[in-house]
Amino acid sequence: MSNPHLRSAIARIHIQSGNLQLAAYHFGIVAQDPDADEPLKRLNDAILSAARGEWERSVQTLKILIEEDADHFVVSY
Repeated sequence: MSNPHLRSAIARIHIQSGNLQLAAYHFGIVAQDPDADEPLKRLNDAILSAARGEWERSVQTLKILIEEDADHFVVSY
């Protein structure tokens, strides 16, 4: 599977089911994908950080996303 958006969605499903290890695996593949855009990679990092209870890291990553693109739909709402 080479679609970073689809792989990110699968990782989020794993987070919802409580499987952080498998979510991290899929997010890691997206993070290494040169075709995946940086905002997607950062959003994935923020989501995984929050799921791990790393709130400060998650908040800081989301703040960077908002600063870079205030109209980013997912981050701004």
